[in-house]
Amino acid sequence: MDGFIPGEASIMLVLETESHAKSRGTQALSRITAFADGMEPEPYSSQKTSTGSGLSDAINGILQQTDPGKSFESAYCSLNGESYYAFEWGIQLTRLNKVFEKMKDLIHPAENCGDIGAATGGLLIACASKAFQHGYNVGEESLLWTAADNGQRMALCLQHLDC
Repeated sequence: MDGFIPGEASIMLVLETESHAKSRGTQALSRITAFADGMEPEPYSSQKTSTGSGLSDAINGILQQTDPGKSFESAYCSLNGESYYAFEWGIQLTRLNKVFEKMKDLIHPAENCGDIGAATGGLLIACASKAFQHGYNVGEESLLWTAADNGQRMALCLQHLDC
């Protein structure tokens, strides 16, 4: 069965430099160390299966900015129960298998709060940052990725900062 649970959300994040956080007497929870995007040539509306190239481009962009040999232990994503996106993720697992060979956790918040659309990226950052803060995130950094119906793909590398 193909489907998703609709959800509603809004998100607010404080994005600032570490030095600015310290000047306010607080510490940053995490650091965005890389950001990349891609465009899927067969978006959801095309009625064809994803080629996976947009998401591959975004993830490869992260590797180019950090470490081409990187392997993530955790990933936070916008998977929402629709087979189109699950198929696209499966392509990544085979195409970029070295990147995910150490992966222990795949977190997709839509499982708990439904598909929240444009708020998803911010929610992924918030979830991963709080997981770092409370010590239940696997590894010192996580891959975060989102996929939009229009074909836009985004990925970022989020690094834990000791608080």
